[in-house]
This record gives sequence, C-alpha cells and structure tokens, in this order.
Amino acid sequence: MYVELVECSNMDFDKRRFVLASDRDLEDIFASNADTVLINTAMGEAVRGQGPSSQPRPNSRSGMKALAERQEVASRIHQSAAGLKNALSGFMTDGEADYRVFAPMAKDLTDAMRETPAIALELTRMKTKDEGTFVHSLAVGAMMARVGEAMGVDAHGVEMLGLAGVLHDFGKLLIPNSILKKQGALTPQERGVIHSHPQLGYHKLKTYRGMPEMILDVCLHHHELLDGSGYPDKLRDQGISTEVRISTVCDVFDALTSVRSYKKAWTTEQALSWLFENEARFDRKVVVKLAEITDAYALSA
Repeated sequence: MYVELVECSNMDFDKRRFVLASDRDLEDIFASNADTVLINTAMGEAVRGQGPSSQPRPNSRSGMKALAERQEVASRIHQSAAGLKNALSGFMTDGEADYRVFAPMAKDLTDAMRETPAIALELTRMKTKDEGTFVHSLAVGAMMARVGEAMGVDAHGVEMLGLAGVLHDFGKLLIPNSILKKQGALTPQERGVIHSHPQLGYHKLKTYRGMPEMILDVCLHHHELLDGSGYPDKLRDQGISTEVRISTVCDVFDALTSVRSYKKAWTTEQALSWLFENEARFDRKVVVKLAEITDAYALSA
C-alpha cells in the first residue's frame, strides 16, 4: 500500500509518500492524531515490485483493512460536517426552511456510530478548528439517537433525537466568533454571552414553522442539571425532560473526550466514571445506556 499523505503534524508522524510495509508504521499511524490518510492504490504493487499473486502477511492485511475502514469513517464525518455547515448557513437565512434538511447528516453519523462505534467516537474527538462546532453537533446527535435506541425509543423518536442533537447548539451560530473562538480566558461578560446561546438558539428556532417542541426543549435546556445548578432556567429533577437529560449527558461526554487547544481529551472510561460520580447532576440511566453503546462498561441500571 502506497501512502501519499498522513494528515497530521510531523511530530505525530513524519513520513510522507512511502510504502506501508511494516506493522510498526501502521501502529504509529493509528497512534497519531491523523484525520485522513491518503492511499494511492495505483502505485502500491508497482512500487513494491511484487506481482499480483504476492500476498501480504495476515497481520498486515488485517491492519490495512482497519486503516481503510478508519479512512472511510473519517471521510463520512468530514462530508457530514461540510454538509451541516452549508445546510445551517442556508437555514439561517431562509425563514421557511424545513428542519428535516438535517436528517441525512444526522442519520449518516448515527449509522457510522452503530457500525463502528470505536472508530466513529475516536474520530469525532479530533475536531479541527474550522469543523469543531459542526462535528460536535453531529456527534451529540448521533450519540443521542444511539442512546434513544438503547432505551427502546421507536424509529421516529430516534430520528428526532438525532435532529435535536444536531440543532442543540444552534444558538452558537449567533455568537460573535471573536468570543466563540477566543483562544485565551473569557472575561465574565464574554462568558455571559456564551451562556446566552441556549436562549438565542431557542428564540431563533421558534420562528421556523413546524419546529417540534422537543427540539426547542433540547436547544433551550441542554445545559440544565438535575441538581438545579445548570442554566438558563435552573430546572431540576422532574422538571427536566428525558430528551434533555439525554442531550446533557451526550453533550458533556463529547466535550470531555474531545481534544481542545486548552486541554487533553479524557478517555471514554474517565469521562463515564466522572458522569457516574456526578449522578446528582446527570441521569444515571442515561449514562448507563451511553456506556453500553460505547462498549466501555457492561453495566445494568
């Protein structure tokens, strides 16, 4: 297999345009933060100088298949993120737009998270600066849909959970980039602007005809916590719907496990352990279902 490009910094992996012939190189690629690996299928055999009857070692073949699978999922994520970005741009300017335009993107990542959960979760964590908001929204939507499936929600309800997740941070599109993407510490005033995004998103989404109440509820309340310490309305316990409880757990889980400029990503196990330890704030039944779909723990409610 001839590798044209491993898309990461040289500190992570410094080879470019080479024949992938060793398990060590393959392991190093997996260990890197590469989002994309570009394979030149036309050059592979010719560069090796091997005939078509030559067979790679079983371990190498297995590794190459895994690499190809990873590349396919990465491509699906990038395409869905680009599609979401374009759709949101059109949605913002068209007062008659239909929220169901986001369904294909939500479904594609949900399918990827069902088929290859480990790969999909890993790749959604490595968000680029430009794609961060959109990949986060897709990841939360996919996790919400998968948790809904695990909780026995019907097909329509699962689709709606995915759409609610995709739109949960809609209000951030109304926050100035100078604040939203600020690299340094936020001032109290800037933090207040960030914390206004649930209301901003809710009031904007409410202007669209036919917008489901559940999506509006998730958009407005996805930062509410069971102990009443969340925002904007400081709801608690039974005042928080099941759909919002799902969104809160998935939103926090993705934030904890994502690479950010100011922090390292937590592992799945670390994030789930923290959520379980904070059961006064997060619905334990939802966290259990999230643990099940991430294959991290085998726990029962």
